[in-house]
Amino acid sequence: MKKAFPCLPDRRRRLAARRGAAVRDFYENLRAWVGKRRPVASLARARDGAVEIEIAMGLVLLITVTIASFDIGRYILLSQKLSRTAMSTGDLLARGALPDAGGVADIFDSVPFLLQPFEFGAKGAVVLTAVGETPAGDPLVAWQRRGGGQLDAASLLGVEGERASLPEGLRTLPNENIIVAEVFYDYQPVFGLGFTPARRLYQRSFYRTRTE
Repeated sequence: MKKAFPCLPDRRRRLAARRGAAVRDFYENLRAWVGKRRPVASLARARDGAVEIEIAMGLVLLITVTIASFDIGRYILLSQKLSRTAMSTGDLLARGALPDAGGVADIFDSVPFLLQPFEFGAKGAVVLTAVGETPAGDPLVAWQRRGGGQLDAASLLGVEGERASLPEGLRTLPNENIIVAEVFYDYQPVFGLGFTPARRLYQRSFYRTRTE
């Protein structure tokens, strides 16, 4: 008669459980060891904080675009106002005979109002010039005044009493003056990130007027 072993299934189950636990421990230790040897791969698989990083990068981009838009928009507006100031002051001077000191002062006094909301003062200057013709037919700086601001800026046409340097194609005619209004402005960006670097801006206008 065969002897029964009622506890044999329990022993087999315990042995299988021990083998399974040992295999699991082995693979866990192996994964931990590989993870220590491959930190870059572990970092690439990580997803913790991904949303926060994307939000931070988006905010940096948004702030940069906002700053660039502000400086570029301000630069464009200033350039337009300088051009309009050159046209307005030149037109006022060319409406008749060259004005006296009081008339020239009135023209210069109007410049800060034309440039609002930008400060002119020490940052800018206006040079008004009348170019005539010598008996030999050469252009001559017959009259010149500077004002409207305190910026130290010299006319690109030359100084009074000397030959005038006119753009190519612009010629003087007998019994006519060429009225030139030049506007100088030292531009400084608000944020200075390089989108609109600091520079001296220059605008000018030309008008013809009869001398008799």
